[in-house]
Amino acid sequence: MKNEMMESTSEELCAALVEAAEKIMERYSEPLEEACAIVGITEQDYQNWKDYEESERRKRMQRLEDNEATKTVMTKIGQLLDMGITLESACEFARISVDDYQEYQKRKAK
Repeated sequence: MKNEMMESTSEELCAALVEAAEKIMERYSEPLEEACAIVGITEQDYQNWKDYEESERRKRMQRLEDNEATKTVMTKIGQLLDMGITLESACEFARISVDDYQEYQKRKAK
């Protein structure tokens, strides 16, 4: 049996470490510096990852907005929701994340 950590990509490992730091801050009310030290990263590592995540989210949203097919997919998700299908299932079917769908809806409402 192979170790799952060894099979993870560097992005998955970064995400896991940042998530662990956030859980420590949330559950134990530790400051960012202390939570990062516990999981073995620096505050700069943490901030770089958060900046990277935000940048990737913006890129995804820009691609969604630029694509005419995206409008069709978002409309179809709405139709699936009207039929009683859960948001998670509709988004999974459309191969997008729930967060992307919700962000798209927010931008559309502006």
